[in-house]
Amino acid sequence: SSGINAEWSLRPGEEARAIVSDDYKTDMYSAMAYCNIGFMQAIMTFDRDRIAQSIVDIDAGLQLISSCRHKDGMLSYLISYVKNRDFTKFTELEKHAELLYAELLLLRAVMTFAEEPDSLVSFVKGAFKIKACHSLFKELYTSLSYEEAANANTVIESAPPSFTPELAGGVKGGWGAFLLGLSLLPPKVLRLLEFVGLQGEKSLGLGLIIEAEKMDVLRSFVMAVGLLVSC
Repeated sequence: SSGINAEWSLRPGEEARAIVSDDYKTDMYSAMAYCNIGFMQAIMTFDRDRIAQSIVDIDAGLQLISSCRHKDGMLSYLISYVKNRDFTKFTELEKHAELLYAELLLLRAVMTFAEEPDSLVSFVKGAFKIKACHSLFKELYTSLSYEEAANANTVIESAPPSFTPELAGGVKGGWGAFLLGLSLLPPKVLRLLEFVGLQGEKSLGLGLIIEAEKMDVLRSFVMAVGLLVSC
């Protein structure tokens, strides 16, 4: 009976995946939707086959999104370790790719834990993937904050923002969800993640999610659901 109920609960996901099935191998947002649905199905059932398939899909999605990311030269790559990249030099597609890559890499980290939950190797691999997500989200949010502060303090007409409302909402919501999620982890797990420089901030995370939810962008509904779940 429980198996029948589980399969029944997954039907809407299969129908949604069918909608993006024609484009998920070529379109970043379709790939993100396809992977998100598969991820949720794997987490809901904890079925080993679904987890394995979710990992395959996410890896393919990461490869597609990576092909659309900004290509830095070796010098710029080295400088990025000590200084944020200049997102004003990124195309709109490249900025969306950075955000989507961070979001999808976080799902991949969770799947790494789920694949072998009792393995120390899996934990270490997952922790470093989460660290990479942390760096990407933080870099995007820091650049967005600088831009918003500069525009708020200027008395003359400023240049068009490099972060569109859609991107700004995604960055705030993504960074907020990341911080909130970390803060809700069990203390023992959080202490281990602190070894790689990860720490949650519940109040900031909630504030950013609320701000993103009010922006009326693509991810607003997801942020609203996140707020309900976290309450």
